[in-house]
Amino acid sequence: MNLTIKAGVIGIHGFGENHLRDLLNYSDNGLVELQAVCDTRFEPEQAELFRRRGIRMYDNYETMFAQERELDFTAIATPIHLHTPMTLAALRAGVHVLLEKPPAAVIQDTLRLINASRLAGKRVAINFLVIAPSAWSFMEEAIYAGRIGTVKRVKALGQWPRLDSYYERSPWAGQLMLNGQYVLDGTLNNPFAHLLYNALKLASLPVKQGEAAAEPVNVQAELYRAHRIESEDTSCLRVDMSSGVQLLFYATLASAASHMPLIEIEGTKGKLQWEYDGKVTLYDGDGNTVSHDSSSCRTKEAYLNLFDVIAGHADKLLCDVADTRAFTMVTGGAFESAAAVREIPVEHIQRIPENGSIATSIAGIEELMDVCFREGKLYSEAGAPWAVSSDKFDLRGYERFGLEWS
Repeated sequence: MNLTIKAGVIGIHGFGENHLRDLLNYSDNGLVELQAVCDTRFEPEQAELFRRRGIRMYDNYETMFAQERELDFTAIATPIHLHTPMTLAALRAGVHVLLEKPPAAVIQDTLRLINASRLAGKRVAINFLVIAPSAWSFMEEAIYAGRIGTVKRVKALGQWPRLDSYYERSPWAGQLMLNGQYVLDGTLNNPFAHLLYNALKLASLPVKQGEAAAEPVNVQAELYRAHRIESEDTSCLRVDMSSGVQLLFYATLASAASHMPLIEIEGTKGKLQWEYDGKVTLYDGDGNTVSHDSSSCRTKEAYLNLFDVIAGHADKLLCDVADTRAFTMVTGGAFESAAAVREIPVEHIQRIPENGSIATSIAGIEELMDVCFREGKLYSEAGAPWAVSSDKFDLRGYERFGLEWS
């Protein structure tokens, strides 16, 4: 790369520490010049580091954009409800953005970001952990070669435990709204957002190569909470795609143990399975098993990809904000379908001390999810005693999230 990209970062705590570390490393390697950082607080050792490196510090992002007129891009790693105003401010200043997932909590804000990016002529990359290009090509080739027959369903499964300390780390964690702004923090928009995004992208594959991608038509969802939070920590969705493919998604942050998240593409003759570590396995209709190993595209790849786009060496982002419209339609539609986040009764919950905090798990949740995953059922359809059925929500023409919470 022949030019040095002038960079900023908003949010240097929490996951923002990873962005800061990466940008400092890229600065040391001459890929970027980290000029400015913005946060509401700076630890003494951070402030000393920034002063030593000549990196300017700001406690207000609007002020940073007003004074830093040479920025090429900024990373934004802040709470969900701040993504939209901060990204819009960056675009108004003529600055490209690498934004943490999700792009926004609700569809109307994602649409604002898409339109603002186009009008400004600046790119907004979303930091989803995406399927590596080599793994994607392997799956695409297998599907269009008929190795698994006709695709019928795409299923995703995520099971992780979370301690109370996870939700105590920040005022927005586990919230539906904060200060009058949507957050919708939970399995869909935070830890398993990567899983849902990739599953939806696979479910969007056209029936024939070269045709338009399939769109989500409706979603039926059940949302629950076992932790003492506002939003959901346990979810299941069924999404009908315009191609006839069905997407099924199951996730919980209240399992007893941690399991490798996975996506399964189910065909009439065989299946493909992608795991979070990047491994893909093909089980074809002839009884053959073929594996492909890759790594998932993480923050490092997202940065290098954006640098190439800014420098004019590439045009396509790994995940452009425009690629996330269907994702935000589905997540918002899930809340609309469920109508409420339902509290799981205490008799079905176990809370035990762990690592100075409390671990919360739902009795039998892993077994229930495994059955639902195998049979394509929602939790209420599988007979979970705490589950409540829901109605389908129509996603056609969906451009505004309609639920309100006090």
